[in-house]
Amino acid sequence: MEDFFPQVVFTIFGIPVRDTVVSTWIMMAIVMGAAADPLESGLIAGLARPGGNITGLSVMSTELTVKRLELLKEVMPQAVRIAILQHPANPAHSLFIKEVEPIAVVLGLTYRILQVHGLE
Repeated sequence: MEDFFPQVVFTIFGIPVRDTVVSTWIMMAIVMGAAADPLESGLIAGLARPGGNITGLSVMSTELTVKRLELLKEVMPQAVRIAILQHPANPAHSLFIKEVEPIAVVLGLTYRILQVHGLE
């Protein structure tokens, strides 16, 4: 990760991924592509006002991947490099990532998938 400095982190959150993101990229914008329950896990303070540098969605649907990345590009039009965090043990992550490639190309995004196995 030393030679890759994303302007924004776009991720699907699980607790190990959440802990890594919050500790590693504390000053960076973090956009949740989907989170099962960010409020319950303690990731955000509230749904209406999540607080901190984290925003995004709390639903999981691969059909919405295109819209999520379009929204990311709309909110941060200058972003061209994104990091996508994946926990290999979560089967939903591979479905999401499969949907990323075609839309990333269309939106002019370069991305790197970073596998997170825990607190690394």
